[in-house]
Amino acid sequence: MDRLFRVLLGVLLAVALFDCGGGGSSTPSSGASTPPPPPPPPPAAPSLTLQSVVISLGPGESTTLKAVFANTPVTQVSWVTTGGTLSQAAGDSVTFTSPLLQGRYRIRVQTLSAPDLTAFLDLEVKNPTRGLVFTPGTATLYPGLSPMGSALPFAWKVFGTPSSNANLSLLEGLVAGQFEYKGLTWIYQPPSANGIYHLRGQSTEDPTLAATMVLRVRDDQMPQVAFPQPHLAVHPGGSIRLAPILVNVTDSSVAWDIPAGSGPVGSWGTLDPEGLYQAPGAVGGAYVTATSVEDPTKSAGVAVDISDCVIKPQSLTLKTKASFQFQADLTPGINGPAGFGLLDEVPWVPPVGSISASGMFTAGTYAVDCTVDAFLPNIPQVTRAYVAIRGDGPFQSAGSTPPPGFTHAYAGRPVVPLSNGKVLVGPSFDSKEVMVFDPQTNTSTVAGRLIRARTDAKATALPDGRVLFSGGRVGDTLQVWPDSELFDPIGGVSVLTVPLLHGRYAHQATLLPDGRVLLSGGRDETGALYSLELFDPITGVFVPAAAMNVPRMGHTATLLQNGWVLLLGGETFRAGATPELFNPADLTLTPTAPCLNVRKEGHSATLLPNGKVAVIGGGTAGTDAISSIELYDPASLSFSVVGDMKFQRTYHHALLMNARQILITGGSTVGHVIGAVEVLDTGTGLTSDFGSTVEPHYHHEAILSPTKGVFLFGNAPGQIESLTPSQFPQIPAP
Repeated sequence: MDRLFRVLLGVLLAVALFDCGGGGSSTPSSGASTPPPPPPPPPAAPSLTLQSVVISLGPGESTTLKAVFANTPVTQVSWVTTGGTLSQAAGDSVTFTSPLLQGRYRIRVQTLSAPDLTAFLDLEVKNPTRGLVFTPGTATLYPGLSPMGSALPFAWKVFGTPSSNANLSLLEGLVAGQFEYKGLTWIYQPPSANGIYHLRGQSTEDPTLAATMVLRVRDDQMPQVAFPQPHLAVHPGGSIRLAPILVNVTDSSVAWDIPAGSGPVGSWGTLDPEGLYQAPGAVGGAYVTATSVEDPTKSAGVAVDISDCVIKPQSLTLKTKASFQFQADLTPGINGPAGFGLLDEVPWVPPVGSISASGMFTAGTYAVDCTVDAFLPNIPQVTRAYVAIRGDGPFQSAGSTPPPGFTHAYAGRPVVPLSNGKVLVGPSFDSKEVMVFDPQTNTSTVAGRLIRARTDAKATALPDGRVLFSGGRVGDTLQVWPDSELFDPIGGVSVLTVPLLHGRYAHQATLLPDGRVLLSGGRDETGALYSLELFDPITGVFVPAAAMNVPRMGHTATLLQNGWVLLLGGETFRAGATPELFNPADLTLTPTAPCLNVRKEGHSATLLPNGKVAVIGGGTAGTDAISSIELYDPASLSFSVVGDMKFQRTYHHALLMNARQILITGGSTVGHVIGAVEVLDTGTGLTSDFGSTVEPHYHHEAILSPTKGVFLFGNAPGQIESLTPSQFPQIPAP
């Protein structure tokens, strides 16, 4: 009985285990419920880390630090350090230069919008066992171009000897400048001559402990870095070679960086030391910078579009009226076709060209730079091609090869015809060299050097053959020079004048019939000026005249046949409507009738043989450029509208060709610099097309040689263009 009971109990237990899922399979009843899925993992927390390739440095050494984000769209950060210096206070990448004092220093990077997202890095500065260190180790200075370039603070330290004293010397001697200990800081004062100099330091206790600081001094021709075009395009996962242009450097190597892009930090692509950019696998964009190794203050950037549609080619030069078929290179698997268009179409400007939906581009009739775009339907991806349209006549290159050093554009350089038929061309903003161009031979030579590099100075040929370079500013700063210079084109020597009564640049300088020079308006560090002053080449001094009713900068000052000067326009909304007449006899000003179109700046005012003044184009209130042409009549003290140009223009050039015709070249129109040429008949007020210059130009100059033709000094480096007398516009019948 007991045995039977135990067998039955075993069978019941087995059945119970089977029903509970201990074995076999079964179909759940319709009322059974499925267990809920496990909860999703919590989102990853935002993080910020600080990357460095080193954790210790020697005194005065540098390293690059990078902020790396994860799981956050925030990328704007600020940097601080407890010692040493940082190359910048913001940005995802900075350069840290350690101090000369041994110790541990903390660098902190913090997001601007989320201050609790912070990262720290402790860097240890260790003294070398024995040695001497300069900070900085190398430097480039620009005396005469920048206030910061006229002196260099530096430091040095000796390690590993009981005595910390050292002897300092300039290896090149007195020609290398001088140094002094001033206000608890060592200061190096560069010389006036360009060159590479060396400051040597040697321990007084152990002369074998030594170091040399390399000092590059550039008093002109500042190094520049640039990319040929602002945008490039590449497929996702593709690569493209980036090639910046460096000028005025002995070392053409650059340091690469990708400071910005779409997506999280670290996903913007990579660069090798030669500039080969490898794009990430997703569409987007990145911004790449190249910084000169020789002069780290000079850099340039290019935007790289990472797109499924890449236009081919990405840059092109065409003659006017020529055609070219663009192509769209699509990522495999992306459906087309791509569309094409122009980014430069403005209804009120004659077209730069035309393009079909399939990419056939036809250039317009004048020199201009324009942009063609390719795109995919319903996908916000656009890539660009840059087209340089260049003129095919009547202007041609003059074939002049500028001497070494003339690598910068002529835009803004003063151009002065000399009494011997040659043409003097003043320096650009970062140069002191003065050039003389000979129209008879189409050759250029260096005539000499100014004492100062004068940006936006004016050059005036005096009756005695000298040229007055008045005012100007220091390099590319707003600091004005307090003086002027008298340059001798024959001897090539320049001497400083007595100080100006008011330092100024972007003013006007007008030669009066008695040989004096009127300087009007312009600006200084505070803004546009009211003041006038006259330079007397006999006494060599400046004397004041009455102040203008309004401050003027970017105005014109036209000498009239009666010896008075018409002051017109200026960079104020009031100045364009209130011309004034200056009387050199008593140094007074008289208001005259207002212009019919307010002109702020960039207009031209040309004296005609009949005594009237043709006022053409310029910028007005609320408009970049206008096409209006007015005549000012000194007899009636009134303006009258005579017509319009076919182009709106500002900073063009208007050259009187004969008693009735004015040749109008170049200028800027609604954001485009153009090479279109028009001829104005002042008798009828009508203009006619006259082809194009070779290059687009603005802020340029042109002179008329009766036997050799028109010579234009334009924007392109070394670009001098000519129009021969046989190509002059036909003189209209009386």
